[in-house]
Amino acid sequence: GGDDFSGRNKLNERDGTMNMKRWTVMVAVMGAVATLSAVAVTHNILTSYQTAAGSLTGTASVTSDTEQNADVTMTSGGTNVVLAVPINVSNALSLALFSTTDCTVAMYNGTTATKTNTLLANTPTVAVGSNAIWLVCVSNTITSLKLSCSSNACTFSLRSVVHNGP
Repeated sequence: GGDDFSGRNKLNERDGTMNMKRWTVMVAVMGAVATLSAVAVTHNILTSYQTAAGSLTGTASVTSDTEQNADVTMTSGGTNVVLAVPINVSNALSLALFSTTDCTVAMYNGTTATKTNTLLANTPTVAVGSNAIWLVCVSNTITSLKLSCSSNACTFSLRSVVHNGP
């Protein structure tokens, strides 16, 4: 087959493995494409909270030298799809997890599960700052995520800004 330059990984429905590409600018990591960059990157995080008393809205901009972005498309009822994405929580500045359907995301440090997060369909989990990120991961080091979606096909996305430079 030819190269797939869409940035999406393909799930092999026969054995549940992910087929990935390795590029110079992008590094394929077990089930996702993680974008690594040596220049300053900025993620803008918009938060809003609405009640009958009014709305509270703010924007945080997070800038550093590296970003991690991963998108995984899972088939209907996809379970235990492993995404190798190393996260050093003390270096992470922001983390966002998102799924198009209900999804569980188990955080792993090696072979040890540290926390399982339940994502509701189309509702992002966003953490800014290492303390907030630690609450999502419950470990200083995450080596992989194990994803399981509801009965529908879904796309899981991870976005993060990380400081890896001097």
